[in-house]
Amino acid sequence: MLKKILIVTLVMVLGASFLFAESFTGRDIVKEGSDTTINGTLKSEGIEWYLTTEDGSFLLHFGNKSYLTSTGIMLEDGKNCTIDGIAIGKDIAVATATMDGKAYSFRDENGVPLWAGNGNRRDRGGYTKRNNNRKEFGSRNGESSRKGRS
Repeated sequence: MLKKILIVTLVMVLGASFLFAESFTGRDIVKEGSDTTINGTLKSEGIEWYLTTEDGSFLLHFGNKSYLTSTGIMLEDGKNCTIDGIAIGKDIAVATATMDGKAYSFRDENGVPLWAGNGNRRDRGGYTKRNNNRKEFGSRNGESSRKGRS
């Protein structure tokens, strides 16, 4: 009887740990993450895409599936890819994916999804809280590569 109680308790604890495991959305990553550029090989697992590097596998958050399809990007297992994005641990909210010399954009320099449109949303869904001290994508030595930005 004690053995059954122990097994049931163990199963419940393990089940609860999966429920409370940290799972990030693109919005979470943009608010709390830091800018990164990483190169590796694409790998699909079910409906998820990963970038495999020497440092491990990174879960790629491309965002809206309809927008992903509309970009024309052809994600293929084993294909080399460079990702510019915002990262927390092994999760990356993709801003730009570059494959075969072509760049596909998914977020602007503030991390706002390009599929979000240009409506009159004042708080932009929480995306205005990006740390302004971070280097912009494509910057060198901390200088902006975008015209009109400092």
